[in-house]
Amino acid sequence: MRTNSVNQVNVPQFPELAVIKVFPFVIDNEDVLAYMDYYEDSREIPERWYFYNVLGTLAEDYLQHLIAR
Repeated sequence: MRTNSVNQVNVPQFPELAVIKVFPFVIDNEDVLAYMDYYEDSREIPERWYFYNVLGTLAEDYLQHLIAR
C-alpha cells in the first residue's frame, strides 16, 4: 500500500479504543494483519497512529462502527 493512499484518521482517545483492547478483534482480518508486525508469541502492539490509519484504510466501516459505539 502506498503511503499516499493511507487514510489519516483521528480516533478519539476513549479508553475503549485503546489499541490493546481493539487489536484482538482484528487479528482475524488478514488484510489488516498483513500490515502489522504481529507475532503470536510477542506482546508488542502497533503504534496507535499506525494501527488506526491502517484500520481506517482497509476496514473503514468497522472503524466507524467502533467509534460510534
